[in-house]
Formats: sequence, C-alpha cells, structure tokens
Amino acid sequence: MIGNKKDVLALVAMGYVSKDKEEDDFFISLYPVSLIPTAVGDVSIDDQVTTSTANLLGENVSVVTNKSNIIEAEWVNQGDSNRISAPDVCMGEIVHVYNISGQDKYWWDTIFVKTAYRKKEKALFFFSNKDKIDESASMLEKGYFMLIDTYNKITQLHTANNDGEHTTYDLSIDGTKGSLIIADGKGNKIDLESKQDALFINTNKKVHVTTPEAIVSCDTSLVEATTSADIKTETCTITATQCTIDSKQCDINP
Repeated sequence: MIGNKKDVLALVAMGYVSKDKEEDDFFISLYPVSLIPTAVGDVSIDDQVTTSTANLLGENVSVVTNKSNIIEAEWVNQGDSNRISAPDVCMGEIVHVYNISGQDKYWWDTIFVKTAYRKKEKALFFFSNKDKIDESASMLEKGYFMLIDTYNKITQLHTANNDGEHTTYDLSIDGTKGSLIIADGKGNKIDLESKQDALFINTNKKVHVTTPEAIVSCDTSLVEATTSADIKTETCTITATQCTIDSKQCDINP
C-alpha cells in the first residue's frame, strides 16, 4: 500500500440516507447502519434504533441505525470517473460510507441504483477534449458533456470546438417548454416547438432538399380537430427577391 495507512480513504460502514439530497448538493445526512469489520476509522453506533426498510432486492428488512449520531458526508466518485454531479439519493437508500482514519469527515457513494428509492434526478457527465492539463478556462468549454435533468425537464448533449472541430453542436430537449432544438455555434438551428405545433428552420446560407418526390400540403383536413381553433386559413406564402422554377411541366390549379 502506498503512503501512510492513516491517510487512506477507506470504506468504514454502510449508511441509511436520512433525508433526500438537495438539488446540486454534494452532501447528505445519513445514519450508520453497519460497520465494516476490517475498516480503518470509527463510526460509533452506541445508541442503536431498529427501523424498517427494504433492501436492494425489494425485501422488507429491519435495519439497525444510530439516530443520535447523524453523519454528514460529501460525495466521492468511486466508480464513474466522468460523472461530475452527485447522485440524487433519497431517504431510505443505503450508501457506502468512507473515512480517513483520525479525521472527523466522511464521504459517501452509492452501492446500487434502486429506482424505487429515487425521485427527481440531475446527472451531468463530462468528457475532456484537451491534449494537456489546462485550467485557464471553464472546463465545460473544453469538453463534451451530457445532462439529464428531471428537476427542470431538460436533456442536453453538447460538443466542444477547442480541438479542431468546425463548430460546437447542441441537442436540447426542454419538456416544460415543449421544444427540441438542434443548433450549432454558427447560428444554424432546427427548432421543433410542440406547444405551437410548429417547426422552425434557420440557416445562414441554404436549405437543400433532394428527393424523388416532394409534397407540401396546406390542408386543414390533415390536422386533428382538437387543434382546429389554432388553424389559420389554408395558405402557402413564399417571400423571395427571386423565385425560379425549373421544370418540364408545372401545373397551377389544374
């Protein structure tokens, strides 16, 4: 073992989460459930209380906890090196507890994910895009990241452009707003607005469609009756400085 044994972060106990973790926080409060026999450090369980909970298999079990000695612990990532947000554990979930011997400070990490013990969650994963260590700018500017956020109903995938990429790209879904946006760092964007039942496309230069057959129907009969109040007159509007139609045959109101 490298270094002094007293300076090693060691697994010392399992903990019973006493209340839901706050959004964007790294700290939780927990009751020590059981000691690891070979642990370095000490988690006292002198004042034991038996409570009822469920184990990771969903079975009802009795858990011995110490309500007189609630431990505050900070999240330490022991398994997923790319996750930079703490798991949103809730009351009743069992976690691992770590300690450096002789210090009155504890860390925690999940053991298994049990869906029934989770409420709203925010998970942020970051993937570095740097050739060397560099702290001169925000890390999110020099990496790719993925966010799943059920608190705010947002899903986002982002790419960086600090290592030869032509531009940045973002795919964003906002469940509350009702939108799906695909955008690059140059201002080109595709925006599906579900609340408006509309699709917006914005590009700096061109939209080019190649297909054997193209059909544009401005027909209110194709729309469900439940949205008829929002339907405007059947119209097709083209605004352009020059409009060119190159066709062997073009029928208008045949």
